Amino acid sequence: MNQAPDWGAYLAGAMDEEERSKLDALLATDELARRDLEGYKSFIGSVRDAGKAEDVPVERLQASLAEIASQGGKRGLRLVAFAVTACVAIAVAWVGFRALTFDPMGLNKTPTTEQIAVESPVAAMQWVRAKSPLDAPVIDLAEDARIVGARYGDGWACYDYEAGGESYYLYMSRATNAVKNGEPDDLDGRTVYRGKGIGWISGDVAYYIRGGEDQVREQLARRAVIVTEN
Repeated sequence: MNQAPDWGAYLAGAMDEEERSKLDALLATDELARRDLEGYKSFIGSVRDAGKAEDVPVERLQASLAEIASQGGKRGLRLVAFAVTACVAIAVAWVGFRALTFDPMGLNKTPTTEQIAVESPVAAMQWVRAKSPLDAPVIDLAEDARIVGARYGDGWACYDYEAGGESYYLYMSRATNAVKNGEPDDLDGRTVYRGKGIGWISGDVAYYIRGGEDQVREQLARRAVIVTEN
């Protein structure tokens, strides 16, 4: 082959039968071609993980580049050139993505340590108290907003709810300053903070509800504020 194989089209099934047959034959007889394909798949896996990680997986991307470079030959060099260009694009895109998704009011500043499915607010409270130092309250948001899960990380916990087919997340943490990054507002005579969700402080604990539709989230926040203040 005079041109570098289009492994992206090959893996996506977007290649005509003649071209695909040529690559199948090449893979059956050429060790370097097989290593090229594995290197490409490894690199694409690193790119995919970037969308899930807290930070751009620089170390893994570098490892992929090193693996590709170790193949040597023209194919390896072509993939290295492609990978370097893609790395730059990923870094730029990631900065933009983080800028759009970063929530200054967010209480989950660390990764989730563990999560479970639950069927009752009491079960959620008991599990969070057993797993974290937070004195989590029972927060029942009524039948139309059933609790379905709980999770925790270093310094925070969360109850997961479903209402009207949408998911809502009620976070709690003693890092009370985070919610104050929102705009202060009044909700039924109580001070709340608004941003991508609704936050408030009760005692030494901050609460922050996100997700779903604005109107429903407002209703759930009203209920939760009352519960957490009692």
